[in-house]
Amino acid sequence: MPDLDLHPVGYWPSVADLWQHEEGLHRSTEDWLDLWRAEHPDRGSCMSPEDRAVYDQLPEVVKVWRGVSCADDDDPEAFILNGLSWTLSREKAEWFARRWSRFGILQDRETPTGEIRNVRVTRAILAATEVHKSVVLAYFNGRDEAECVLDPVFIEEIEIIEIPVEAPEA
Repeated sequence: MPDLDLHPVGYWPSVADLWQHEEGLHRSTEDWLDLWRAEHPDRGSCMSPEDRAVYDQLPEVVKVWRGVSCADDDDPEAFILNGLSWTLSREKAEWFARRWSRFGILQDRETPTGEIRNVRVTRAILAATEVHKSVVLAYFNGRDEAECVLDPVFIEEIEIIEIPVEAPEA
């Protein structure tokens, strides 16, 4: 993770640029939390005008979804809480949950305890929670993900749903 010792005006746009171009966000959760928890002014400048307009229109309580792929012996709640990326779209969360599990793919995974292990992901897990708008750090839709960045410390209750690995026929 690069050091972002930038002038405050450039800090949030730089964080947003890194965030939106990083694929393995779960691999560096603590680094990302350090960046998002920084005390720089105008966090809203990390969002495009279009994304900021959506953020501004969010209700005071926001329902968000997260999809994860897990191995049989994983604790799904630990993997859910190890991530900052949530979505306003249940469908998108289901896609993320099935993305790797439908192939039974092997992945190097950093567990919530920091251990790296090679796992075969075979479970598709969907999570839902409601959070106050003020804890949504940013909203991005540049990849059509309706993504809300959340600090997991503010997540209180989670509904966990194990979904079929294969999407149902339409």
